[in-house]
Amino acid sequence: MSRRGPSRSAAACALAAALLVSGCRCHGSPGDGPVARHRLEEGQRLAYRVAYRSEGEAELGSLLGQATGQEETQSYRASAQGTLLRTAVERRDGEWLVAMQVDGAAATFASGGVEDPDQASAIGRGLSAGLFARIAEDGRVVGLRFPSGSSLLAERVAQSLLAVAQVVLPGGAQATGRPWEADEEDAAGRCRVRYAPAAGAPANAGEQPPPEVVTLTRTRLACQPAPRERRPGLAAPRQELAPSGTLTLRFDVREGRLVSIDGEERRDTLVGGRKVATARTSVHLVLLRAEVISDAERLALRDRYAALARGGVDAALSTDLSLEEARRNIDRSVLGDATVEALLAELRQREKRGERNDGLVRKLEALFRLEPEACRTCEAFLRERPSDAPAFQMAWSALALAGGPEAQEAMVRILRARQPDPGAFAPLLNAVAFVARPSPPLVAAVRDAALGSGAADPTAPSALLVLGALARNLGPDRPAEAREIVTALAGELSRTTSAARQQRLLLALGNASSADALPALRGFLGNPSSELRAAATNALRFVEGDEAEGLLVRALSSDPDTDVRLKAAAALGFREPTRAATDAMIAAIGKESAPGVRLELLRDLSQAARSFPDALAPVRKVADADPTPELRQAARGVLQLLGEPGR
Repeated sequence: MSRRGPSRSAAACALAAALLVSGCRCHGSPGDGPVARHRLEEGQRLAYRVAYRSEGEAELGSLLGQATGQEETQSYRASAQGTLLRTAVERRDGEWLVAMQVDGAAATFASGGVEDPDQASAIGRGLSAGLFARIAEDGRVVGLRFPSGSSLLAERVAQSLLAVAQVVLPGGAQATGRPWEADEEDAAGRCRVRYAPAAGAPANAGEQPPPEVVTLTRTRLACQPAPRERRPGLAAPRQELAPSGTLTLRFDVREGRLVSIDGEERRDTLVGGRKVATARTSVHLVLLRAEVISDAERLALRDRYAALARGGVDAALSTDLSLEEARRNIDRSVLGDATVEALLAELRQREKRGERNDGLVRKLEALFRLEPEACRTCEAFLRERPSDAPAFQMAWSALALAGGPEAQEAMVRILRARQPDPGAFAPLLNAVAFVARPSPPLVAAVRDAALGSGAADPTAPSALLVLGALARNLGPDRPAEAREIVTALAGELSRTTSAARQQRLLLALGNASSADALPALRGFLGNPSSELRAAATNALRFVEGDEAEGLLVRALSSDPDTDVRLKAAAALGFREPTRAATDAMIAAIGKESAPGVRLELLRDLSQAARSFPDALAPVRKVADADPTPELRQAARGVLQLLGEPGR
């Protein structure tokens, strides 16, 4: 599954998967080897030679949950080298303020196999400009502050360097001679990491470290993806992270400082049991010297941090910089020097040629977020054009994706002006579902079209689906308003006698993804109409809880209609696998005769197998002996992806 994402930010999204950070939870007993502590002093500067490289590939649409069925892989490669300077500025409230920069930074960057010297230069400038970090006594990074205007990619590389250069030491009397584990976070998720005494040769072959230097390995044991912002109107795909590789580090327990880090790490991202992204990171870092800077230089660094701290808040390594600042950095990179006048002129040119360009939509989206006053200019542009014109649709989509107050105000005025004309109003509706935080006036405009004008209005069916999607988008922040929309949709469902409108209302309730819809949906799961049962079953896919799962399991195992069972299998694939659901799918694939349903169950079982290994038994059976060639091939492909080659 793949939906195309914004092309200019593709490499940044993939690169974000390479960042690392730690927080410690230890086990073991004292008395094995020295007890290590970080030792910092005001004005202390450590200089490290560093070489960093990150590369990877991603089916970005699958990764973001924007599936089109057309798989498109984005690749990136970034590297940086120079002298990493870490300067202890001051200690405050049990934390150290540390300034970091890469002196003589040299960087490369390529996207899709094409070198990008502008981005490489931006990375180099950003690393040279540096950042500030707040570091706890155990070495854990608790906050970051970047200078304004730095590029997103420079910040990503800097974050990764800072994260791999940190060592979170065990607390209390825990010695470094015994293993300990840490819960580490990065932009992609939370990992359990094992630190252990290194066996065999030291980091640099042939070099024997002094007795005060301990050699350790750091290995990621398991990772869980971090919660991500839900794409409005869409289901966020469930991701699994598979880490591998080991870093070897050396730590001077007498001086309380990191001496070196070497190694490679890899992380695969899987969606639905299928690998959709890979990130590989290598780092070589070795201590060159330790020195003390002057008080004047240290105080200048402190004042620089104070000036930066007056705007916004510190970000954490685990929060991907802070969503809003990261988005603004991406928007600035996408927009470049373009102005509203230049973009609208380009729209007019494409209008003449009848073209649509997603890159132009992305630039307009960035413009409307960075310069909200441009929405008024765009509104005047829209009023001059029919709703189905390509230029109108591009600008309209950009307003919806930007979603700010000014963008929504412009959308509401256009919607209200064109609502009396169904032919002009209908093309406006689909994009509205992608407004992340819909305003009350925007919701009211869609609700009037969906419920206020009755079933005879030709735009009402589409408006119903969009109204359900808006309820879903409202849910996290304004649950009472979302609940009220669900109640209104359910009430209309109970009153209407039109089978077509009933089906559309069921789909709208499914878009709302709310447990409040269960009573209404439950009543249609036994309807004599298989079309209505299928619509009600499909509507359960995003509804959380055991009751919704139980209804899906019952439909899968006992409904006589193939399409209903297919909808049940597909809906279960959107949910986190449970033991009960997995057992039901194992039983169903053994007796199911419809190839389409069995194919959907194969996908479900491949996903469930990561939590319940016995789910692979029926997949193996299909791979070995199923009479349908397409199903045998699909099952073998699943097994190969899950590490069973030769099928």
